[in-house]
Amino acid sequence: MIKTVIFDFGKVIGFFDHARTVQQLLPFTTLSPKELHDVYYSGDLETRYETGRISTDEFINECIR
Repeated sequence: MIKTVIFDFGKVIGFFDHARTVQQLLPFTTLSPKELHDVYYSGDLETRYETGRISTDEFINECIR
């Protein structure tokens, strides 16, 4: 009997528009769209958040700094 099914949703089953994410966060930061994109996608912030190493509050604080 199968008890657990594990799968990767992001960019595998579901599509995430990174530009849309950046646009949704812009009202809460003084960063430019490029700076915000770089903070989120060029470093390890996304990985730290998605692996549970930082909380949602910590993630948001780093995005909107």
